[in-house]
Amino acid sequence: YHYVVITYDQKQQIVNKLNVSDRQTTLDGLDGCSEYWVTIRAIGIEGPSNESRAVKIHSTSAPSAPTDIQIRKYEQTKLMVSWNDSSECRNYSGHHYTVAVYDNQMQLVDELNTTDLSVTLVDLDLCSEYWVTVRAVGPGGHSNESGAVKIDAVSVYDRQIQLVDERNTSGHSVTWDDLDLCPEYWVTVRAIRSAVRSNESTAVRISGRAAPKTPTNLRIYRAEGLQNWLLFWDDSSECQTHPDYHYILSVYNLYYQRVLQGNVSERYVTMENFYVCAGFWIRVRSIASWGQSEDSLAVKLSDFTAPKPPTNFRMERNTESHAWCLSWDDSSECQTHPGYHYIVGISDRYDQRTLQRRVRNKYIMLDDFYVCADFRVRIRSVGLGKQSMESPAVRLSEFSGKQPEPPYNVMIQLQILKRMVMVSWTQSCARSFTVAFYVGTLVTRLETTYKSNMTFGNLPRNQSLHVGITALNEYGRSDEAPSPHFCVTPS
Repeated sequence: YHYVVITYDQKQQIVNKLNVSDRQTTLDGLDGCSEYWVTIRAIGIEGPSNESRAVKIHSTSAPSAPTDIQIRKYEQTKLMVSWNDSSECRNYSGHHYTVAVYDNQMQLVDELNTTDLSVTLVDLDLCSEYWVTVRAVGPGGHSNESGAVKIDAVSVYDRQIQLVDERNTSGHSVTWDDLDLCPEYWVTVRAIRSAVRSNESTAVRISGRAAPKTPTNLRIYRAEGLQNWLLFWDDSSECQTHPDYHYILSVYNLYYQRVLQGNVSERYVTMENFYVCAGFWIRVRSIASWGQSEDSLAVKLSDFTAPKPPTNFRMERNTESHAWCLSWDDSSECQTHPGYHYIVGISDRYDQRTLQRRVRNKYIMLDDFYVCADFRVRIRSVGLGKQSMESPAVRLSEFSGKQPEPPYNVMIQLQILKRMVMVSWTQSCARSFTVAFYVGTLVTRLETTYKSNMTFGNLPRNQSLHVGITALNEYGRSDEAPSPHFCVTPS
């Protein structure tokens, strides 16, 4: 008698199934940010029971309240609200934020939902005071509201009316030179006749600031000895030193779903404990109170870790299978990724490709034929959409520079009526063979051949016969390999 504990995900797909004899069990390996449903079925001698009613399990706590709320003026009547979030499950589907705007009487004026770490508020009367709070909402519930931030504090740049320049003109226009175009200015005009002055005109805002430009030339470097990565980019925008100029960094997975977003004040960011080989894509956007750029071109982080050519080739002979194991080293960054593999190419002395294989491991088994003849091997590493240069060509025969092994698979085909025998063998590392024909223990014939077989005729009758084959190459000769004994007996 036992129990079957089945765990389902939100799509009613089975993610875990356990057989237990106790009335309790531990569920391991579940994602703490996801919802699951558990049912239990009893199994006895007479068969299984129905599944119990599904029970929802969720180990995620409510998200943390957003922090570091920033409010910046954006164009003429828009405000950008941004914040940070340290919640555990902030990158999971369903996690979002509720931004609430209150007036001076704490009456709700506007409420917006967003999945980003920023939102734009429009059509607010910027002469009035407002208060903004942000609340995180996730699979484990919702956070407390953040501390309320007063909106009118953002207009302080615009309302610090300090006299910068004053000029007289008799025309209907005037030109200013050498103005710093990054700050905002307000211009008023007053008419003067004799000693009488008019009131100042309505102030008109002037600003020569262009919208920020899109960041370019994204590049990544690994911090030595760490799983930390430094991401840099270039920005040719004006007014980058303005207090509210910053960047929004977005990271997407292989399915182009955003998994991370954050605000960055510099043209670089450190990505700690980041698995760059997982195929993530990244975009960066420039943000300022007077506008924002388009997202940069999406850059695949793994592109910065292109595979390296294999090195340090080694060859070991497997005497049982009469094959060679060619192995190599690889110092590439992402070689543990599931799609990582190698292309092994073998060429003859004329550089014609005779064999090409794809292997996942850092070794390949080769027959004697390729190792002992004048063949060359080149290997290329293949990663996430990129491949390395081919390794320098290595002559396989360099690894077999010794006297040959004895021939193997020695077989005979006896034709008694014709009193003939054909002997064949296998040995690819020899240049020639010496074949001795034995009658008893006496060598009666000794032949040399470049082939892997030989035929002997006119065999003596009623004698114990066998053949011995010795392999020769430029490094020496092997031990003799004897054939099975045979005898020609008239019927």
